[in-house]
Amino acid sequence: YEAAAGLLDRILTGHLVVSGQQAGQTINRNEVHARLLLAHCYETQARRKLSTQSPEVLTTAQAARDEANTLFRRAAEAYEHLTRDLPQVSQFREMAGRLYLVAGEPEIAVLHLQRAIELDDSIGLRFLLARARLEQTRSASPSTRVFEAVENELEELDNRVQQEPIAQPWTIELMRAELLALKTAGDDSKNN
Repeated sequence: YEAAAGLLDRILTGHLVVSGQQAGQTINRNEVHARLLLAHCYETQARRKLSTQSPEVLTTAQAARDEANTLFRRAAEAYEHLTRDLPQVSQFREMAGRLYLVAGEPEIAVLHLQRAIELDDSIGLRFLLARARLEQTRSASPSTRVFEAVENELEELDNRVQQEPIAQPWTIELMRAELLALKTAGDDSKNN
């Protein structure tokens, strides 16, 4: 996958130079497929980095996680490139948001997921946005955490589930429990 990603990157870069295209422009379906494949290559490399580490070696595991996050970001950037060229395709925005979330960048993930919802307001995207909001809150320092955005997303999910029953409604309550744990941890640090 690493070799394929390198080759695709060189081909796409060379194509821009030969065609006189500016970066950020995708002109044909083959190039779109190449960019999707490039994103897949980065994502697959990242997932393999995470799955092949032995838990005994913490420094190696942390280095692998860092490298995997870099690869997830590169995959997200490939989707982000496609969102500029094909802004009406919500799936590219969803994938960019999903991969930024996995890479530990919930702020960027939230932006992409909000734009995806503007195009296709599905319950699956709402779940993903709620998760991204929760991670965004978790990554903030305890003194700057804002819980309202997560609570609003969970409320929106509750409303949607009333209209569209889902197979696993308990996942909303699980996110609520995680939010409560964050609030409680914040309260404990204020009291100390």
